[in-house]
This record gives sequence, C-alpha cells and structure tokens, in this order.
Amino acid sequence: MDIDISLNNPPEKVHTERGGSKYDKAIQTAIDNPNEWVEVASTTVENRSSMYSTASAIRGGRLGTIPQGINLQVICRRVDERVVMFMKSL
Repeated sequence: MDIDISLNNPPEKVHTERGGSKYDKAIQTAIDNPNEWVEVASTTVENRSSMYSTASAIRGGRLGTIPQGINLQVICRRVDERVVMFMKSL
C-alpha cells in the first residue's frame, strides 16, 4: 500500500431523499393495528443471533423509527426450525 500525504478537504456528504429503515413499514403496520401481532421477519435457527440482534436494535431505537410516545413490543419466537420476529403496538 502506498501512502500519499497531502492537505485536502474531503468531498461533501451526498444527501439522498431516500431515508428510513426497511423495518419502518413493519413498525407503522404495528402502530396502525394496535394489539395485533405483526410477523416481521424469519430466519433459520442457525442465524438466530442475527435475528435477536435485529430485535434488540429495534427496541433500542438504533434500527427503525419508533415515534415518540408509542409503546412497541418486539419478540422473537422459535417456530419449528425457524426463528420469527413479531411486533405489536400497545
């Protein structure tokens, strides 16, 4: 690897109109249907840690946008040989 040291400004950040998470639609569906479980995603039992991490990120507000004042429950359950994530707005 060659190193080239020079004084230079980084380029401007590119802003796009597209925003939000693919989980925002599931969150909005849960909000629109309070007290109803919404099946969001599923994976194999071997990949369950990824599903648990995703659920934790949604709960913690690091993934998806949960509006202020909304109580959202996110759980993962094993169904046969799959792990399924569900969410519900209370």
